[in-house]
Amino acid sequence: MIGSRGIPAQYSGVERVIEEVCKRLGDKGYEFSVYGWRQYARAQGSLPSSLKLFYLPTLSFRYLGTPVNTLLSIFHAQMQGVDIIHLHSLSPAFFSFLPRLFGKKCVVTIHALDWKRKKWGWIGKLLLRLGELSAMIFAHQVVVVSHSIKNYYEKSYRRKIIFIPNGVSSKEKAPPSDALDKFGLTPGAYLLFVGRIVPEKGPHYLITAFKEAGLETDLAIVGKPSFTHSYLRYLRKISPPRVKFLGEVRGESLHALYAYASLFVLPSDVEGCPLSLLEALSWGTPVLTSDIPECREIVREIGHTFPGGDRKELRKKIEVLIKKNTGEGEKKKIREEIRQRYSWDKLSREWEKVYQSLIS
Repeated sequence: MIGSRGIPAQYSGVERVIEEVCKRLGDKGYEFSVYGWRQYARAQGSLPSSLKLFYLPTLSFRYLGTPVNTLLSIFHAQMQGVDIIHLHSLSPAFFSFLPRLFGKKCVVTIHALDWKRKKWGWIGKLLLRLGELSAMIFAHQVVVVSHSIKNYYEKSYRRKIIFIPNGVSSKEKAPPSDALDKFGLTPGAYLLFVGRIVPEKGPHYLITAFKEAGLETDLAIVGKPSFTHSYLRYLRKISPPRVKFLGEVRGESLHALYAYASLFVLPSDVEGCPLSLLEALSWGTPVLTSDIPECREIVREIGHTFPGGDRKELRKKIEVLIKKNTGEGEKKKIREEIRQRYSWDKLSREWEKVYQSLIS
């Protein structure tokens, strides 16, 4: 598994996918080597015998960090004698030809159309496009996390693409509400955004709409920047006092934030299969997202959308939904639908089929 910062998950959805799939297939006898960035390495407890972690060095530069780490990881994996090299995301996919040269099977998972992200200049976008092309030519199997991305690649490159979305664990009982005390939040009296603090996630749309609405409630912003510290400073500058920047939150505290939010809002311009949206729905929390295809196919009839980038419509939807009382019966229906469609156990079986198709 190459293309993440490492596990346990600490940076993005890619880490969570790797962690969950390795855990479940490891119980079935599969063995995994997971590669990460040395500067993200954390102290590990006891690991299952099916899992090995390798943290290799890289360069802390915007355009070079992932390519350098990917290149070193592929050569290291080759020396480990693995059967399949699984590359995650478009930047690592640039090197899809190397497993072929080494006589290894190659799987590429494309988690989003990364070249759409505003943070990349023309050089970054070009490299990501080349990664896309390399995956289409050299990878034995290409997997995507949304139907809209699958349709795009099948139409553009006329090759078979496999659809396996991200997943979520079922939720039984919410953490105690006093977990919110340290954030100064009251259950049912705050809006929630969770994600990396980058322009394509659209927190500036949300903060502006929230400010214009003048609501007597709080807005909790959870996440940290990714080479976008100036953007975070801008968001703080335009935010009214009731916007709370909580930084990175994990574990039970994050679960409590999801469970007790009056409304989860994801105003993204670009997504793949957003784990934060799945997490919110898995708690039965009402959600409002931009109407991009990747979000629409998740929320269907159990959530709400607004025209992407339209701050006026976002404000109107927030003003309506914040007054709506979502009953326990409706929340249970939301939780059950998400459990059926996005169970990690179910999706891990789909991943097993992919691997078996290459090694059998």
